[in-house]
Amino acid sequence: MGGERRHRGVGMWRGATLALLVAMPLSGCQFHFPSFPSAAPKDTSDIVIGASLELSGAYAAIGTTYQQALQLRVDEVNSEGGVDGRQLRLEVVNNKSDPTDSAASVVDLLSRPGIAAMVLGYNTDTAKNSAKTVADKQVTTIALAPGDAAADPVNQRAYTFKIGPNATDTGTVLADYLTNTLKKNTVALLGTNDAAGKDQTAVLDTTLGNRVVAHSTFSPSENENGLSTRVANVLVAAPDALIVSTLPDQAWAVARQARRHGFTGPIMFNATAAGDLFNAATLVSSTSGPPSTQIYLVATQTLVSDDVVSVTPADAARRQWFSDYLAKFGGYSGYSSYAADAIDMIVAAVRTAGGTDHVRLRSAVENAQFDGVTGLIRMTPAGHSGLSPSSLTVLQAGTDRWQLPS
Repeated sequence: MGGERRHRGVGMWRGATLALLVAMPLSGCQFHFPSFPSAAPKDTSDIVIGASLELSGAYAAIGTTYQQALQLRVDEVNSEGGVDGRQLRLEVVNNKSDPTDSAASVVDLLSRPGIAAMVLGYNTDTAKNSAKTVADKQVTTIALAPGDAAADPVNQRAYTFKIGPNATDTGTVLADYLTNTLKKNTVALLGTNDAAGKDQTAVLDTTLGNRVVAHSTFSPSENENGLSTRVANVLVAAPDALIVSTLPDQAWAVARQARRHGFTGPIMFNATAAGDLFNAATLVSSTSGPPSTQIYLVATQTLVSDDVVSVTPADAARRQWFSDYLAKFGGYSGYSSYAADAIDMIVAAVRTAGGTDHVRLRSAVENAQFDGVTGLIRMTPAGHSGLSPSSLTVLQAGTDRWQLPS
């Protein structure tokens, strides 16, 4: 009963207080309520990704592939709702495979409002020469260039990162396969005189030492007649094998000319030759005879992803990308996987950063770790080139496509 009285008393006190407040003239009172910040409107603007690509000039075939792959991945992300309700938008400029034009193209992109991040194409000089510019603007930039200088040294590439195999890693794979699988002792090196070719030649010279018996360098635009002469010159040294560091069309031309000059040994391509999956068939048919099957390529497993049993979500994602690209463009290029991973890395960074703040976006990319379309990628503050060497494998030219060696 006492409890009931206390309860009834409290109710009476509340009623009296409420009556008093109602009876007070409002004009003479000021009520102070705690202020709560109004919810910020959700950002629904597009996430703009700039891309400086080689759509003409010596690297046009690669740049066009990058453009196709970047746009396909952007479209796929958008079809699934975008990133936290925001759509991706790709803005592409043609850097014409030229160092001067590529520098201007980066400045052009950075002058546009709302650029959240950038992707740079094949030319290593583009990434190298624009590193300070993108750092000053604090725009996270992912280079698809194969040259090591795209992301190294890190202290001069604060906002520049790289997806793609390093020359040291591909050189190690080539040298190991040459020595332990093919059992060959001497080799001639042929490669482009651009950053990618020079990096690969330097690594192989160091790794193979006096087993390198001949060299030849050439322009990325050298035609097949010129390449024929260069092949003939290195064959004078009678090497057991050839290692070729160049783009797909020139790599195939070197192989054709080597066979026509009577060379029957193995021909090995580095990762820059990882172009169209099915062009291996053309390569084999144009280098007739049993030696044609002794043509090898260092690449990631995306070129043969439909031959690999899917045991992880990453395996399934690679197969899906392979199928999507093949269905869209009627062929598959090894270069496409780098572009897909660049978009995926930016998307993941935006989610991690909670938006497109430049400093937070860079931090997210610098600590990114994921199993991508290309393979295992791990960025660190000490290493801005993230592709794991374990993602590289050796493929062999078959009668219709590149395949795992039999």
